[in-house]
Amino acid sequence: MKKLVLAAAIAMACNQVFAAEMIVNGDFEKDVDLFLTWPGYVANGENPPEVPDWIGTGGRGINPVNAPQNPPEITAWIGTGGRGINPITGEHDDMDPFRDNGTNDTQVAFLQGVASIEQEVTGLVVGTEYTISFEYNSRNCCGDFPIGTAFIGNDVVDLDVVFPVGDGEDWYKHEATFVADSTALSVMVSAEPELGGDASFVIDNFTLVPTAGGDNLFENGDFEADDFPVWPGYVGGGAGNPPAPFRDNGDNETAIAFLQGTATLEQTIEGLTPGEAYTLSFDYNARNCCGDNPIAEVQIDGFPIDELLGDDGLVLPVGDVEPWYHLETTVVAESDSLTLTFATFPELGGDSTFIIDNVSFSSPSVRGDYNGNGTLEAEDIDILTSAIIAGINPPGYDLTGDGQLDQADREVWVTEINNTFFGDSNLDGEFNSSDFVFVFGAGQYEDAVDGNSTWGTGDWNGDGDFNSSDFVLAFQGQSYEKGPRPPAVPEPSSALLVLMGAAAFALVRRK
Repeated sequence: MKKLVLAAAIAMACNQVFAAEMIVNGDFEKDVDLFLTWPGYVANGENPPEVPDWIGTGGRGINPVNAPQNPPEITAWIGTGGRGINPITGEHDDMDPFRDNGTNDTQVAFLQGVASIEQEVTGLVVGTEYTISFEYNSRNCCGDFPIGTAFIGNDVVDLDVVFPVGDGEDWYKHEATFVADSTALSVMVSAEPELGGDASFVIDNFTLVPTAGGDNLFENGDFEADDFPVWPGYVGGGAGNPPAPFRDNGDNETAIAFLQGTATLEQTIEGLTPGEAYTLSFDYNARNCCGDNPIAEVQIDGFPIDELLGDDGLVLPVGDVEPWYHLETTVVAESDSLTLTFATFPELGGDSTFIIDNVSFSSPSVRGDYNGNGTLEAEDIDILTSAIIAGINPPGYDLTGDGQLDQADREVWVTEINNTFFGDSNLDGEFNSSDFVFVFGAGQYEDAVDGNSTWGTGDWNGDGDFNSSDFVLAFQGQSYEKGPRPPAVPEPSSALLVLMGAAAFALVRRK
């Protein structure tokens, strides 16, 4: 049974390059279900305080694949562009990321980048005077500010560049009166970035009431009608639009790590061999939005590696469903540990996001290491045996180089690569009584259970069972209680033998 499971695993991974992986959570899938608040900033609401197994600074986190679903639109409002509701329910009342300054502590609507919201107000009485008002502010971040404009019927109200009011200050307020010349009125508010980067316009408390007093004619003017569970509240976000807002281009459909603005993500790798070469590889991309792009750097112990991720480190989005960029390079260890750091900052000072996935730092492949942990152990010969039984020949398994997989390859693994003997169940380099203690402790000798034994439980000849035939094979080597096998001495090549013969012949001629 165990051999069949191993064979199935081999069939699924026959193209795997066997190397010892030293990065932990390089695919960013570990504990991804703990990132409940969208889009995955660390320490935001119920999200973990760090990316698992990584530390960092700045705006960073995991872009989860699945999340709750926000409404497709704000109730009673239609719109365009990046827009939504800044929710305050549960643990999201820390005012981040849009309602982050001023005195407003309720739900608000936001317009990010180039965006707008609009409502058709009905029920006006022609000839009656009305007062229209709304409050507005801007997000206190990201190096850019919005230019706001209000369209009230045929009137255009230029709100100019909107700067954040600051902590504890009242929001800006627009208020005007007019006499209705129709029973309906179209009201639209739009915003765009001043510098083309990330800028967010925030608005709240739309009212349209008769000046003499009466009910508010705006529907959901205070933006409290909706439950936006997906943080920070983009319309249509979450499970209905999985790539938003960071993994929004390219062919990657898994959880990824993102670095937004000026940020870092790093991990210390230990257990290295000084002077040995290791392979560093990862996939990367940039978010396809917001008028700015990241300049990224990969550092080893604080020093950038030579390979840049683009022109001067600038990373442009691959676009659509194109493959992500991939970098693979060799790093020679100078000590037994190093720190791998990803660092990024915006090219223009606006909003930019560097995204990475599938980070790998691996040691060179070890011949015969089929489980990829960098060492030779019993599981490796069990995997080789399972491949022989399954009748498959994955790359790297044919140790004899004869184009087929059979018992001869097992013999190479045992006697040449591992430099030991058939019968050495505990793989300590000797065949002695300790191996009998080891295998008989498993209780599988002649147990009548077909195919349940492995190298460590007595199956030395590779037929799946522990019985007398395994002892026959082991004792044929005449190695019992003989100690370790002497180190292998390479045989001289045929060319070397020819040269030795020629030298001997020349010596005879001289004599």
